[in-house]
Amino acid sequence: MPNHVHLLVEFVVAGHFMHRGKTAKYPAADALRLLKGSTARSCNLLLKRSGPFWHHESYDHYVRDEPELERIIKYILCNPVKAGLIEDWKTWEFTFINREFGSW
Repeated sequence: MPNHVHLLVEFVVAGHFMHRGKTAKYPAADALRLLKGSTARSCNLLLKRSGPFWHHESYDHYVRDEPELERIIKYILCNPVKAGLIEDWKTWEFTFINREFGSW
């Protein structure tokens, strides 16, 4: 999207994994912090600018079951269609998804 990003990830943590991030109880928060930091630097270098790139806040949500997962995937895929940027989600060049999900 031109003014925001949707990201759906699955975290797999082995039972013996010891999380040592800044927010030990919230590995997703650490992952997001690292992702936003590295992408902000890359985007600022590409755009020849400096300073904050992402808004401080973000919305995160834990998916609890398969129906909710499917609803969220559909929402993300159809977001550029709803915004009038494309007619079919499959033509959105910025989507990375396993195409087996595209049977809707």
